[in-house]
Formats: sequence, C-alpha cells, structure tokens
Amino acid sequence: MVLATFLIIFAFFSFVRAFTISKQIKGSEIIKFDGFHDYNSHGVTVYGLDSMHSLGKEKNTVMFIACFIILIEFTMNVSYFITEIGGDIQGMFLSFVTALVPTALLIAETHLLSSTMCKINNYNELLSMLD
Repeated sequence: MVLATFLIIFAFFSFVRAFTISKQIKGSEIIKFDGFHDYNSHGVTVYGLDSMHSLGKEKNTVMFIACFIILIEFTMNVSYFITEIGGDIQGMFLSFVTALVPTALLIAETHLLSSTMCKINNYNELLSMLD
C-alpha cells in the first residue's frame, strides 16, 4: 500500500510537469504568431527551436514515465478489485470500471494543478520582467 501511494504521488507530479511544459510550449507558440495578447494565459517567454525541442523531449519523457506508473497502478487496482469482487466475467468488468475511477480523478486533478502552476510561472515571469 505504501508503494502504491508513492507511485501515485510520483505520477501526480510527473503529469503536472508534463502538462505544464505543454502549456508553456503552446504559450510560446501563441506569442510567436499572435504577439503579446494576454499575459495571464500564455506568459512572456519566447522559446527558440533548441528550447522547444528540449522541452518537447522532456515532456515526452515525463509523460511516458507517468503513463507507465499509471499503468502499474491501474493493474494493481484491477487485481485488488478482482480479488474483492470476484473472478467471473461480470466481476472482472466491474473491477475494470472501478479501477478507472481513481485513474480518471488523478488525471483530472493533475490537469487542474498544471493550469495553476502555469499561471504561477506566468506571473513569476511578469514580475521578473518588471523588476
């Protein structure tokens, strides 16, 4: 149980980092094509080609790690629910559906936190430019 908890925490922060990087890349693309329209949504940093490539690589690596951890956690949940609910076809289907709930909640929470982290980064960038 302790291992599962640590896996969930690690996956949580991995997903947050991947989603935040994705939003930073999208914000930089908006700045390049649209100009400085809304500082709150896309920030002020314009990334070059090398930075975009390294950020994309980091995003893919972190997303792969997080998805692999979620796969491990999902199979642990399914096997636990199969032992509790039953091993017949109906029990396996119900175990599969039941194991989807914590996984969906984890992904939804990380998406919300990544939006908050992206806005915090945008405000920090604005404050550093004003100083």
